[in-house]
Amino acid sequence: MAARKPSEPEPQQYDCTDTCARREREKEVTRAVLSSSLSDEHYTPPLFVNLARRVMGGIDLDPASNEMAQGWIGAKRYHTVKADGLFQSWEGRLWLNPPYGRQTAHWTGKAIREFEKGKVAQAVILVRPAVGSSWFVELSKRYVRCEPFKRIRFIDANGNVQPSPPHGNAFFYLGNDIEKFREVFIAIGVVLKPL
Repeated sequence: MAARKPSEPEPQQYDCTDTCARREREKEVTRAVLSSSLSDEHYTPPLFVNLARRVMGGIDLDPASNEMAQGWIGAKRYHTVKADGLFQSWEGRLWLNPPYGRQTAHWTGKAIREFEKGKVAQAVILVRPAVGSSWFVELSKRYVRCEPFKRIRFIDANGNVQPSPPHGNAFFYLGNDIEKFREVFIAIGVVLKPL
């Protein structure tokens, strides 16, 4: 080991207990935010639900909902977490804002299957784009979508508008009235045809 010159400062020991703990906590919060939100409870503001209603002429089913959100969604039928709408029958005009994360593929897959069987007549599906994921590619290849100009500030379980999320959203339309979807949704974003 080389001898230290008298003019060199003595090396300091680095104690990262507080700093490292803070950084780890920041990483956890960032991961939680980027993976959706700290909660699956995020409700679509009425403006966007009303656009879907204008396109479809009404909403018969909201399979991933609750009583509070139904105050402005007003679906003829809805399923809650307790009823697990993923395992219920779907038919008619569908509004779907599924739980985000790994579950999204199951919800969007069911919507596509039920639409192709003719049980779902039309559907508007609101998702967080997961570019490169198989479910997002499948929807993008087959159905028209709208990518809003601004990020959607969802409503939390207490009825409060949440801060702008770190990610955008996309609305997909499954149905035969693509022109109506374009006319209505062009007011809030870019409407893209399937790939």
